[in-house]
Amino acid sequence: MSALFILLGIVGGIVIVVNPFIGLLVTVGLFPQALIPSMGYSFLGAFSMMTPIKIIGAVTFLATVIHLLIQGRSWSFLKSSGFKIYSIYLVYLYIDGFAQPTSFSRELFTTFTSFWVFGFTILALITTPQRLRLLTIVAVISMAVASAQSVLSFLTRPDYLLMMSRLRGTNFDPNYFAISLLPFIVISFYVGLAEKNKIVKLLLLFIPVILVTALILTQSRGGLLGLAVMLLFAIIRAKNKFSALITVGVLSFILVSVMPQTVWERFEKTRLENSHDDTIGSTVRRYYLAMAAWEMFLDYPIFGSGPGNYYYNCRLYYPLSPGRAHSLYLEIMAEMGSVGLILFLSVLFSALRHANRVIKSGIKPYDSYARGVFLGLIAFMVAALFLHAQQEKTLWLVVFLSLALTHLSQNPGPEKNDVKVRK
Repeated sequence: MSALFILLGIVGGIVIVVNPFIGLLVTVGLFPQALIPSMGYSFLGAFSMMTPIKIIGAVTFLATVIHLLIQGRSWSFLKSSGFKIYSIYLVYLYIDGFAQPTSFSRELFTTFTSFWVFGFTILALITTPQRLRLLTIVAVISMAVASAQSVLSFLTRPDYLLMMSRLRGTNFDPNYFAISLLPFIVISFYVGLAEKNKIVKLLLLFIPVILVTALILTQSRGGLLGLAVMLLFAIIRAKNKFSALITVGVLSFILVSVMPQTVWERFEKTRLENSHDDTIGSTVRRYYLAMAAWEMFLDYPIFGSGPGNYYYNCRLYYPLSPGRAHSLYLEIMAEMGSVGLILFLSVLFSALRHANRVIKSGIKPYDSYARGVFLGLIAFMVAALFLHAQQEKTLWLVVFLSLALTHLSQNPGPEKNDVKVRK
C-alpha cells in the first residue's frame, strides 16, 4: 500500500469526520461502480473482508453518530416504521444465520449490516431539502456516468462481438445491471421535473435516455418487464391520465422501434424446452432453480433452510450445478422461510406506503421525489420476480430515501430544528 494512498485515506477520513454528509455523497457515488477488490481482514471473523466503500461507509456512520451526540440532536428518525422493521429483519437474519451457518454467512451478515448502517446514515443526515436534492442528483449522475461508459465501450466493440453479447455494465452481469438501472430512470425524470435550475433540469430529464439505452442493451427480459410495468403505473398514478397515456404511448412506440432484433428473439425463445440454444437453456435452468427453491421452502416453511443454504443445496432437489434461485422472493422463502419473507416484504411495502403518503401530501418538492421513488421501487420489485436481487444496493437506497422523504415532509424546518433545547 503506497504512502500516497495512506495519506489520501487519512485526509479523506478527516474530511468525513468533520462533515459526514460528504462521506455519504461519496458512498452513494460509488454505488454503481465496479466491484473493488477486498483489502484487509474480516471483522470479528463474522464479517467479510473490507473494501474502500465499506471503509468509507463505516467512517461516515461513526462520524454521524459522533455529530448526533455532540449536537444533542434528536434520534426520532429511528422511530420510522420501515427502519424498525428492517432492524427486526436484520436481527432475524443473524439468528437464522448463526443457527444454520453456511459458507455465505459472513457475506450476508456484512451486506445487510452495511445496509442498516447506510439507512441510519441517510435518515440522520438527510435533514434538509438541499441535502436530499444533492444526494439524489449525485446518485443519478453517478449511475448515468457508469451507464454512458458501459454503452460507449459496448458500442465500440467489433460487430460480431456486439451481436453475440449483452451489455454487462458495472455489475459484471447484464441482469443485475438492468435491475439497478430501473429506479434511477424514473427518479431522474421526476427529480428533473421538480428541479428549478434549468441546466440541471435538462440534464436530469436527458439522463433517462442514457439509462434506458443501457437497459435495452442488457437485453434483460426481467428488466424490460419492470420498465413496462413502471410505465403502466406511471399512467395509473398520473394526475392527468390522458396526457400520461399519450406520453407513455409515444415513448413506448419509440422504444419498440429502436429495440434490437436480438431482444425480441430472447423473448420469443423464452419457453420450457431442452435445447442447445442458450436462451432456452437458461429458461429451463431457471425453472428448475425456482422449483428447487419452492420445494426447499415446503421442507422448511417457517424458518427456512438458513441464509445462503440454497446455493449448494438446490442440487439435492434437481440435477443442477450450484446457483441462485433467480427470484428474490423464492430464494428468501427457501432460505429464511415464511418469517423472513413476511419481514422482507413488510420493509418494501412500508417504503411504498411512506412514498405514497408523501405523494398524497402534495408538499413540494417532496411529492415529485416520492413519485420517482414509488415507481422505481415498483419496477424493481417486478423485475426481482426473476432475479435474486435483495443484495443490490439500489434497492436499499430507494427504500431509505422513501423513509427520509416522510421524515422531511413531516419536519420541513431546517436542520437546526432537530437539535434538542438544553436547559
